[in-house]
Amino acid sequence: GKRGGLFRKILVVVQFVFSIILIVTTVISVKQTNYNKKMDLGFDRDRIISVKIAGEARNNLTILKKEITGHKDIVSVSASSALPIEWDTKLNVLPEGTNEDESINMNVYDVDYDFVELIDLNIIRGRSFSRSFSDRQTYIINQTAARQLEWQNPIGKQLTIANQNGTIIGIAEDFHFKSLYFENISPTVLRLEPEKLNYLLVKCATTGGIPGVREYLKQQWSILAPDLPFESITLNDFFIEVNSGDNTAEMTGFLGVLAIFLSSMGLLGLSSFAVERRIKEIGIRKVLGASVPGILIMLSNNFIKLVIIANIIAIPIAYLLGNSMIRFLYSYPIDITADIFVFTALITLVVAFVTVTSQTWKAARSNPVDSLKYE
Repeated sequence: GKRGGLFRKILVVVQFVFSIILIVTTVISVKQTNYNKKMDLGFDRDRIISVKIAGEARNNLTILKKEITGHKDIVSVSASSALPIEWDTKLNVLPEGTNEDESINMNVYDVDYDFVELIDLNIIRGRSFSRSFSDRQTYIINQTAARQLEWQNPIGKQLTIANQNGTIIGIAEDFHFKSLYFENISPTVLRLEPEKLNYLLVKCATTGGIPGVREYLKQQWSILAPDLPFESITLNDFFIEVNSGDNTAEMTGFLGVLAIFLSSMGLLGLSSFAVERRIKEIGIRKVLGASVPGILIMLSNNFIKLVIIANIIAIPIAYLLGNSMIRFLYSYPIDITADIFVFTALITLVVAFVTVTSQTWKAARSNPVDSLKYE
């Protein structure tokens, strides 16, 4: 009856609404992931090999750096306490002229000489760490820290970190050393700490030279630290490992495909049922001169309308959900553009048209004599 027909149509619309929301979420996740991979983090991560150091390797770090510096494919060597991709060491920093209650919680990163140059941080005021100066008690801060300190000229000012006083010698353009999930740029201090270094960083002249340099490092490692395993990874690979672990796109993509399949099955059943009920009407229309395309349009029209209604309902919901998702998960969310929704609408309309046509084509092409011979 009429009530049953209405209920079936509502179910089809609801199924497509869920399908559209999942497809939009998938496309947004994929675009966000691609954006993350290409974004500028404020430092260079290309052609840099990191090697984890500990024990005798750390004790022999100066010798190791000296041995590898002369290699033709190595342009720079430095070290750090962690890798500038997933680094979140925080300490209380006390600006000069303040008391303990006014300390500021900042990221504090321990590095070696040449670190700033190796990863190509941009020093916008002051200078970098240099062996030409006595820089063991000096700091470089980022722009965010400079703004938070509220000094007109931070260069030469004093900071106290873990009871160690030091002088600010430079301000670096903001950089992002953390995961791209949930973490934004925070006030940051770089300091020289040769005793707290855990990773050797080696910059290669070319990408093609990375395998050869890695093998060379392994050989030198076996001489200076034969009892320790050689563990290396490029900063680019580590960046992908840290920031591509999210499987949101894969999960929602699978659910979207499943939802589209189930929606198509519902539409297939509904169109098959409708064609069966109107088989005699189709025969009469053909006798009266109706064309196959005309009958296809007539039979498909109502079902395509259902999918259009589903898009009208789902697109605003999908936008709100997708926008909320990326702003909650990612530090630098993309702008959600109209092409995502146009793409999704086209997919659902094409799927619906193919599904309905697969049922209506046979009826539209049938001989009217077969459907009317008992009348």
